[in-house]
Amino acid sequence: MRCLLVATVVVTSFCAPGLSSAETKAITDGGSAITAAKTHLSEKCTASTPCTFEVQRDGKLWRVFVEFTMRNSPKEPVFKFPGGHAWLYLDENGNVVRYTGGQ
Repeated sequence: MRCLLVATVVVTSFCAPGLSSAETKAITDGGSAITAAKTHLSEKCTASTPCTFEVQRDGKLWRVFVEFTMRNSPKEPVFKFPGGHAWLYLDENGNVVRYTGGQ
């Protein structure tokens, strides 16, 4: 008896809350990894609520740690808040392959 195995592949698009699906350029160094992360987080990291970024190489990926800020009003200073951080894992093309948000 012969058996035929048919496999189906489901391709899903990854998009975490607050991430833009904007196209990015190839990542060649830490600076370009931060630029790609800023592009993906353009809705969360703005002039009125700036973010801080730290980058590390993680195997074939770039790992970017982001700390978000917020304001109670436009006149008050920005502040960091509990759970206001995320890890973005970017491939060599600047695509987010993993997103781990704070609590």
